[in-house]
Amino acid sequence: MDRATVGHQWDMQRIILPAWLVVVVCSTCSCTSNSGALVLPDGGTVEFGTPCEVTPLEDDPTFVGFALRDLSVASPPGASSTVAPGGPVCIVNHFQGRVSCPYGQSSDPDAGLPPCYTPSGVLVSGSTPTPPQCVDRPPEMTVTWSCRCDGNGGCQCPSGSECVDMGIVPGDSVGSYCLSTSNPYDGGSSCTPVCDPVAYPCQ
Repeated sequence: MDRATVGHQWDMQRIILPAWLVVVVCSTCSCTSNSGALVLPDGGTVEFGTPCEVTPLEDDPTFVGFALRDLSVASPPGASSTVAPGGPVCIVNHFQGRVSCPYGQSSDPDAGLPPCYTPSGVLVSGSTPTPPQCVDRPPEMTVTWSCRCDGNGGCQCPSGSECVDMGIVPGDSVGSYCLSTSNPYDGGSSCTPVCDPVAYPCQ
């Protein structure tokens, strides 16, 4: 299964942006502050901007990780395949690698890196090496709860976030989503340096 594979519990929509492309803030959305509480399909709540999990992908030992240039949108378990306006989603906002493996996994056994495992303890066995995470884009800041802010019933983006139009490819997840403004992505300078167990510890 590669990075574009759809998980059986989550509806994953890869939205690929070239490294030089800057996302455009939605000019037609009503984006004002609110409490940041998002209601899940089971009635529970999560807070906007707090870490979320992309469990089906991370549990797949053949998944080598996300690419830095990607924005991904995932519906929570129990939700329909279509991301409804206002509903909570897990946003993977220009995060590199696997959440469960900060230093990545090299194809060189002499590289001195610990191997990558899935959250359930299975050795990652993808066809290409897993890249290390970026020091400046850790998962607790880039793999977080958000909501769709366009359409009827769209959420109001909390303070410190913007309603960003990510509708550049067809699909049910296309639309505008609240993205934090505290850690903007810059294709020319983001991800320098990457996590290293000696020089740049990330655990």
